[in-house]
Amino acid sequence: MQSTCFLLPPRGVALTLMLSSLTLPLASMASELPSLNALQQSLESGESQEVYQQLQPREGEFAGQAGYDLLFAQAAMAQQQPHEAIWALERLLLVQPNNHQGRVLLAEAFIEIQGYERAENQLKRLERNATSEAVLQQVNQLRARLTRLTAPKRFTLTTRVIAALGHDSNVSSSPSTSIDQGGNTLTFTEEPSLFSELAAHQNLRFQASDRLSLSAGYRLEDSRPFEEADYIRQKLGFNLGGTYTASHWEASLKPGWNRGWRDGAGEVQEGLLSLNGRFSLSTSNHLLAFSNLSSLSYDETPDNDGNFYLLGGGWITQVGNSSAPMTLVFTGHYLGSEQPDANSGNLAAPGINSSVAFNFTDHLQVKGKAGWSNRTYSGDRSDENLFSLGFGAIYKPTSRWVLEPNLNYNLLTSSNEVAEYNRLTVKMSVRYEFQPYRF
Repeated sequence: MQSTCFLLPPRGVALTLMLSSLTLPLASMASELPSLNALQQSLESGESQEVYQQLQPREGEFAGQAGYDLLFAQAAMAQQQPHEAIWALERLLLVQPNNHQGRVLLAEAFIEIQGYERAENQLKRLERNATSEAVLQQVNQLRARLTRLTAPKRFTLTTRVIAALGHDSNVSSSPSTSIDQGGNTLTFTEEPSLFSELAAHQNLRFQASDRLSLSAGYRLEDSRPFEEADYIRQKLGFNLGGTYTASHWEASLKPGWNRGWRDGAGEVQEGLLSLNGRFSLSTSNHLLAFSNLSSLSYDETPDNDGNFYLLGGGWITQVGNSSAPMTLVFTGHYLGSEQPDANSGNLAAPGINSSVAFNFTDHLQVKGKAGWSNRTYSGDRSDENLFSLGFGAIYKPTSRWVLEPNLNYNLLTSSNEVAEYNRLTVKMSVRYEFQPYRF
């Protein structure tokens, strides 16, 4: 037993040997570590790419060494690599939790990856523990940046452009055209034509609160039949709006102004005011109410100037499952006018409309509509009935592009056969919706 004991080294010698075995690899690693001071100077001189390229491949060797981790994190942030910086800084703060420089950099890295809550936690810890004015100034700067980024974006700007081609079987038809002019009865002839349409719409919405939003927008439109130059139309419109939304109802007020031209000459000006409302009976059933007051003035035919008012209401419901819902809308309305100088007198026109839309997929919706209105005039003009029928689809191959084919048919019957007409319109429109811009 004694000979065995003499073979073992004394306890102090064993401990020395153990420590030597641990320090030798660290010493060899330190000898291989690049000069951090030289790399720090290169980083401060703007050579972050070179510093990053030297340090990144050697992360496996030197990870966990405070000097390396901090410098590598600085270089990674300069090269827009916040995730790599976060890994290095979390290693650093495990061994040096009071390294305020590293914690400031970690908060900045979290902001870069939109980890705003984690960045806030780091800033709070710095505010509790940091005493240096320079560090607290950096904290204030990062907090101001964080506040800007997390503040709600209240403005949304939407833009869309539309181009369409189609065919109109009776481009000259106009239900509001007076039949009797100067004692002579006019006759109508059907004038078919291909046509094109161009439009640009832009709207700016401000979310004033969770319930109130305000909006302003404009639209430019051009419609031109290829065969009938007399019916080329340009239109410029401006609109304002305010919408208030409560738990079960919504109301909106929308004033607007429109100006229309024919072949470049001023023709019609319109000021309008709309008041609309919706009351939710359930998640899939809603009651609608709408009204509109419009004042029209004509440059060339001032006798037709007047005020038009529309009152109506309806019901909208959604049936089917959530993956393929069908929406049904039924409305009734009354359209009237006050035109003291018009030969036809004032207009009274009750009517009903219905529409259906079915979502086959997330990209395809098909729709149909039908309507009827009766038109009577206080003057000598005959009574009329206008029937309308339409079919269409909305196809969105991408989130920005929309294809929309439409077919519409109108039939006007009248006690005066001269006023009767048929009209079939076929149109294919292409719409591009720009990415909404929020700020």
